[in-house]
Amino acid sequence: MTFSRVQLLFVLILFIGISNHVLIVPHLLGAAKRDAWVCVLISYVILLAWGGLITYILSKNKQRLPLFLWLKERTGRHIPYVLITLFFLYIVVIGFISFFDLTASVKIYFMPMTPTWVVVIPFLVLSVWAALKGLKMIVYTSIILLPLVWILGHFVAFTTIESKRYSFLFPIFADEQASIIQGVLIILGGSVDLLVLFLLHHYFNKPVTVTTINYGNSRERSWY
Repeated sequence: MTFSRVQLLFVLILFIGISNHVLIVPHLLGAAKRDAWVCVLISYVILLAWGGLITYILSKNKQRLPLFLWLKERTGRHIPYVLITLFFLYIVVIGFISFFDLTASVKIYFMPMTPTWVVVIPFLVLSVWAALKGLKMIVYTSIILLPLVWILGHFVAFTTIESKRYSFLFPIFADEQASIIQGVLIILGGSVDLLVLFLLHHYFNKPVTVTTINYGNSRERSWY
């Protein structure tokens, strides 16, 4: 079964956005401080080239074979197993960290007196159920969830606008302890998530384009 680029883009944005929001933002603010937003702008320029490189590599898989089979044809027997194992470990680690952050946030802000297992089990059951149902369920769930995430995110952004002090963003490059280079590297490290396109490539009903990847990049940056 294949899906449109828009449908899989919903999955990609949710995956990258959640993992980046949980893993990257705290480290980015710690490294770049008030200059973190400058790091985002610099990184986006670099990520345009990164998106082009990914598109070029994907274009070599003209038959849109699954990643394992495509690598097996081109590299031999052992390398595909190594790369797929690395992908597996990377996604599992991100999943554990994101799941921990989600359940901890729910417990701290909404259910502080509730036992941890009561918070964990419903989310765990839903995650396992969606995984067992396959990518179709994940895609359709993402199509429903992402607009809700966007709406709630913008709602929070606009309702708290009076409490924000944008003047604190300036002057830039004034904090000697802030590292622009380190901040950029942190963001670029988080953008490794775009490699998940190699796992989803054979599910696209049309070839992946630079526009698709760059749009995913732009939405990813909006999570910062």
